[in-house]
Amino acid sequence: MPTLLCTAKYRKAFGLPERLSAAEVDEGALGPWYADTLNAGSLRFVHYMSAPSLLSVIVRLRERASAEQRFVRALHDLLVDLSVPEAWIDRETESLLSFHYARARNLSDLGYLRDHAWVARSRFLRDDFSEAEVNLDLSENPPTAGHRGFPRNVARERLAARWRWEE
Repeated sequence: MPTLLCTAKYRKAFGLPERLSAAEVDEGALGPWYADTLNAGSLRFVHYMSAPSLLSVIVRLRERASAEQRFVRALHDLLVDLSVPEAWIDRETESLLSFHYARARNLSDLGYLRDHAWVARSRFLRDDFSEAEVNLDLSENPPTAGHRGFPRNVARERLAARWRWEE
């Protein structure tokens, strides 16, 4: 069961307990995932970011009960846009059927999450971008520090390393 590393804002919005374990369970190639909320003017979103690849997926908050399922669908669509083989996408999204919740603690990764949120917020406020366009835009946004590379490339490499041999 993959882990959602939840920020305090996410825990509050989704009614999760304040005290969550610090344990991370990594079932897929792109997990664990950070989970946060994102506001852009009157628009409300949920922002998920893969810890290893920094690939971001943003979906509208709408109904909280279906947010995680919509995240998985948006991830599927983003990976299709990134030309990832369908078999790898199916295996990765199947691993995201349910989640283990833990506290977000890595300050470096939380900094990347804030950077991506700032870029997304500016796109939603200044331009007429859809969530899919913002997700694709963020996949091409390299981290400002470190050497991880573009999130789209790191995600493809991790998916290939994990799922190529199971075909």
